[in-house]
Amino acid sequence: MKPDLICPVCSEPLAIDQSSLAKYKSVSCTQGHLFDFAKQGYLNLLLSQHKKSKHPGDTLEMVQARTQFLGQGFYDSISDFLIQECLTKDQLSSPANNPFQYCDLACGEGFYTQRIHNHIQKNIANELASTGIDISTPAIKAACQRTKEIQWLISSLARIPLSDNSQDLVTGLFFHFDLEEITRILNPGGYFIMVTTGPNHLMELRSLIYDEVKDETIKDFSHLKGSLSHSKTLNVKEMKKITSSENILSLLAMTPHYWRCTQDKKQHLETISELSITIDIQFDMFIKNDSL
Repeated sequence: MKPDLICPVCSEPLAIDQSSLAKYKSVSCTQGHLFDFAKQGYLNLLLSQHKKSKHPGDTLEMVQARTQFLGQGFYDSISDFLIQECLTKDQLSSPANNPFQYCDLACGEGFYTQRIHNHIQKNIANELASTGIDISTPAIKAACQRTKEIQWLISSLARIPLSDNSQDLVTGLFFHFDLEEITRILNPGGYFIMVTTGPNHLMELRSLIYDEVKDETIKDFSHLKGSLSHSKTLNVKEMKKITSSENILSLLAMTPHYWRCTQDKKQHLETISELSITIDIQFDMFIKNDSL
């Protein structure tokens, strides 16, 4: 099953183009806007005017570093906690027997997306349509190598190419999200799970990078108005030991700290073969009210 996609140009629904010339390898809207599937299986719905740079999002090097680091299990506890503590029976229900629609925003190379998709698939009786969206072409190409069961999209998150009131569950990890736009795509009664870093996350790495480590901004959702309500906050804190300079550098390369780290500091990190790090993660859960 394909997700409920909308055209990034006119917001009309997108459907598989069934013309003989298209050979079912494109989607189009009633206004005639056409988008081709890439050979890897993803759709590029990012309009040129929505790009802030020629190659937005994570670079190939960042994607490779993240794939290498996450593949060794250092962050498994984050996805495990989300699956075990956040995805309760309530979060995995959809009205009547309608297909369940799940979307992961800023999905990167799909590590978390695939894990959550597999868990949902095992725990619902309904048909499942999962979508992963990121603005980085290298990230989405890497995600396509994980699984073809998920529809991977290249798009800006300022205007998510999904229909209003279409998603039963939305997740977003380590990004600044537009809660109003997420509210738009959520079904009434649908859930949004936002994962962010806590104040002590990677404190040891940050201490090696910066002369002065700045305090993290405390996240406050008391100001929320409208149909999206903040239901609860959960936290995970633990220590992990990284035992090679390659893994330490991969960790750095997959974070925003990489761009702020001086060359001297990077060279110093190359000499460190072991580093214990603090994992400090915050999970915030939101629900879209049924009555609105």
